[in-house]
Amino acid sequence: MTADISPGGFSIELPQVFLPHALIDGFVLDGDRELPFAGEVAWAEPGNPQLSVYSRMGVRFTRVAPALKKLLSRRRKK
Repeated sequence: MTADISPGGFSIELPQVFLPHALIDGFVLDGDRELPFAGEVAWAEPGNPQLSVYSRMGVRFTRVAPALKKLLSRRRKK
């Protein structure tokens, strides 16, 4: 689950945790389009799988597809 997405990055909750400075890549869905990105984990809070608590992380974008950049800048102006 992602939250707080902005032109600079986003926060995410996952079962696993990635350590700060880990490099990741993925995509954001916009309808049926996959808009790719690359990023770096800026901060991480481990969860507790025994309690079904997901890990939380902040990801800073390092590369963003032009269509994703356009989508995020449009969203920011609203």
